[in-house]
Parts: sequence; C-alpha cells; structure tokens
Amino acid sequence: MNLNDWLMTPIHYEDGFYLKDVLNIMSRHITRWYNSKNELSMLTDPNTFDQKWKEFFYNSYHKGILLENDYDENLQYFDLQYSDDISEIFEKYKEIEKFYNVDIFKNKSYDLLIEFLYQYFEIMEEIYQENPDNEEDFLEYNIYER
Repeated sequence: MNLNDWLMTPIHYEDGFYLKDVLNIMSRHITRWYNSKNELSMLTDPNTFDQKWKEFFYNSYHKGILLENDYDENLQYFDLQYSDDISEIFEKYKEIEKFYNVDIFKNKSYDLLIEFLYQYFEIMEEIYQENPDNEEDFLEYNIYER
C-alpha cells in the first residue's frame, strides 16, 4: 500500500473520514504545542511540515522504516528539554488512535516522534554580543516568523 492509499484508509463508523483526517488532527495539535513554545522555531513552512508529518507516520509507524541518526548532542538536548511534553502528546495520540479505532503506533514508543520533531523544530538561542562601537551590549535572538 502506498502513502496515498494508506492516507485514504476509511475510518470505521465515520462517513467521509479517513486516516489522513486523523493525522491532520494530530498535526494541528502538535502545531498548537509548537506555538506555545516561544523558544522553538520551525525549520520549514507549514505545508511542507504537514506533508513530512504524513510521510513520517507512514514510513516510521506503518512501514517500520527507521531513520538512521548518528549521536547528536543537540538531539540529546532537545530530548531532555521536551521529552515530558512529547510523551504527553504521544499518550494523547494513543487516545486518538483508540477513539478512531486505527492501528498507527503498533506498540511503538514516542522516541520516533522526538527524532522527527527535532528535524523540523529548532531551539532558538539567546546570543549575547558586544557592540564593537563601545555602545551598549545587546541580546540578539534567533527568531523566525510563526
């Protein structure tokens, strides 16, 4: 089954509601979480993120294709900062999965979700710079539009 066929899997007992709609609910939820975190920036546009979100669930949770990630201190830091949040989000997704009677996660953990989000969300750093003209020092933020 290819990605499009998988996304168009009908949800039982719902008329005109498909697996893609369940993933859209989850995507909107993760976007609200992201918007609540001022220190995060999205590394892509929302449409690309939404497409990658669906591809991620198809490849990782449906097909079992895992990404090969080398040890990355930044990933470890991201995990440390957000693992509690992402664990709660994952538990909510399991409730959504149960409510719609879909089998997305198949006894998988939220580690895959952390790795995916790390690819598309970056922690903005506060950068302290000295002004070369001996004027006041200032803080610069790495800020992207939401």
